[in-house]
Amino acid sequence: MDAQLNDQLRLRFTRSHDVRAGTQSERYDQTGGASSVNDPFLDNQAFNIFQTSGGDPNIRPEEADTITADIVYQSHLLDGLSVSLEDAISTLTVQQVLD
Repeated sequence: MDAQLNDQLRLRFTRSHDVRAGTQSERYDQTGGASSVNDPFLDNQAFNIFQTSGGDPNIRPEEADTITADIVYQSHLLDGLSVSLEDAISTLTVQQVLD
């Protein structure tokens, strides 16, 4: 559904059922290695750790019923301005988890 409220403001609404299968790397890749981290609870003392991460060959498809609502504002004062969010999904590093 799309509703144009005036020449600057539009509302968008989407309802969907989504299915996503795991990628080959999410199912089978295995990585590991040594890392150095600073422990914030021990006066930032440095430690060496070994970390592993990897896929799961038994991963099942993800399913979701989603509802998305957007407000689109296009100002006359900033003609042609377009802003978007990219790479919003990320993996935390070991140091970010510790912090």
